[in-house]
Amino acid sequence: MKTLAERPDDQLPVLSMTGSRSAPTRHHTLRAAVEYSYGLCSEPARLLWSRLSVFTGGATLESVLDVCADDALPRHEVENALTELVDKSIVAFDATRYQMLVSIRAFGRERLLALGEDMVVRSAHRDHFAAMAGDSAGDWPPANWRRLRRLVSEHANLRAALEFCLSQRSEVAAGLRLASVLWTFWNGCGLSREGRHWLGELLALSESRAPNA
Repeated sequence: MKTLAERPDDQLPVLSMTGSRSAPTRHHTLRAAVEYSYGLCSEPARLLWSRLSVFTGGATLESVLDVCADDALPRHEVENALTELVDKSIVAFDATRYQMLVSIRAFGRERLLALGEDMVVRSAHRDHFAAMAGDSAGDWPPANWRRLRRLVSEHANLRAALEFCLSQRSEVAAGLRLASVLWTFWNGCGLSREGRHWLGELLALSESRAPNA
């Protein structure tokens, strides 16, 4: 029998079907398996599971600690909870990054919303990756190629941060700052079309908020 961390990544809709009698039996079975695994976790691990759901494409330990730790879940408890989630095959670790399957993340997102922490943790995620982008800003080519490689590896999380800014009118200014910082990165990597897309979407939303719009 495969562990949860070995199951395919095509189950995202499953976990949004809570209580749906029309969902296929295998969907209910998977959800029951995820809920059972959740029930076996300690409280700190459950909380971390929910917070890890804000990451797209995985995260380094540094990012997990920076985004997920707070007074309710101190850094040392984050590390212990992360080890527990790896041991229980909820989180996979490839020696550099911690990752969850889409279905596991979807369940964690449900829990994050239920806890009322979605905005707080997503804001922390945005701030973390905005700071990372700011540290890597500069002329092209960058003086520190390690920082460039880091931005490339976190491209999915940078997109998630921009999506968050687009989803909240109060975050548009932060999104524009992030997109502006990332322009050199996009342009240098041949992704100027993507950069124009994000800037265009954010500018359009910003203009729609103007008093005379």
